[in-house]
Amino acid sequence: MTATINALGTSTASAVLDIDNVEVLTLQPVTAASYLDLSGSASLGTVNVGNANATAMATLALAGVDSATKIGLGATTDTEMKGTVIVNLADESGTDDTVTFVINEGGADNDVNGTLQVGIGATTLTTGTISTGVEKTIIQADDDANNADVTLDVTAVASAELEITGGATVQDEVLTLGTLNAKTTTVTASSFTGLLSVTGSASATTMSVKQGNANNTIVLGGANDTLTLTKLGNDDANGGGGTGDTLNATIATGTQTEATTNFEIINYTIGNNVQTVVSEGNGAGIDGAVTFSLLGGDALTTYSHTLHSPANLTTYNMAGYTGKSTDVNILVGGNSLTDLTITGSAGADT
Repeated sequence: MTATINALGTSTASAVLDIDNVEVLTLQPVTAASYLDLSGSASLGTVNVGNANATAMATLALAGVDSATKIGLGATTDTEMKGTVIVNLADESGTDDTVTFVINEGGADNDVNGTLQVGIGATTLTTGTISTGVEKTIIQADDDANNADVTLDVTAVASAELEITGGATVQDEVLTLGTLNAKTTTVTASSFTGLLSVTGSASATTMSVKQGNANNTIVLGGANDTLTLTKLGNDDANGGGGTGDTLNATIATGTQTEATTNFEIINYTIGNNVQTVVSEGNGAGIDGAVTFSLLGGDALTTYSHTLHSPANLTTYNMAGYTGKSTDVNILVGGNSLTDLTITGSAGADT
């Protein structure tokens, strides 16, 4: 079922829809904002939202949404969604309330380029620190071969957790999220196969990302944040302005060039039968940390690393490394290593 809507309902009196047992409802808001109440509807599978034939999309506010109903972004005539979508659940009183958005980026880069707001009980866009009853927002990327970039402003998505899933096999698609809301303290992208661009808020944030990549743009905020990379990949992630930011990363392939900055605590875990050479980064990676720990490995694992000129590093701990050997070279530069303590591994250390 598809409908083009214009100025349906108001911000103070939403138009009540009674639509039952429809797997896909496609709404194309044009000209003026529409405000809809779906509490009178039942068994709606997906509500798709997008532009009608490349015309500008008007704001769409959806109230009374069942948590089982997904909101599709871009699944319309020309697969565009360039506007604002506001979603409020029918019941936000539980402890596991979830809103799910599904991206359908079948067109060109940024055909899906919009603003999202979730779960604050208001039908007009509100930003800043927002009180919400929605615990999790899921953004699900499609897995087609188009790999078009997508931009979604999530500053008004105030759920405690933001989960990013899906993506194509080839890591080309860039999902740009802008700055997180201060209420969002967990970002889970450990199954998302695309590239991620995101900026943390002033709140302490825990973020997990499946694939490290120099083309990710990850900048954390001013608190003590934690970033976990399932696979280190020459990343240039920035820990932000905290004094105890933590980077946890797994090294699963050979050569790595360190480019991360502003992480005071770095923990690298090396996979089994991995022979890795970690290239020096002057002031980046371990070179810019205060505390470093090396973990993992087996009898076939080897680790080689060059420190360039560590200014603040006090701990280089390899006690948790169970690999065959380590080879650490230190190019001191002009910095003193008086306060640096190096703890060897159970293997052969050089």
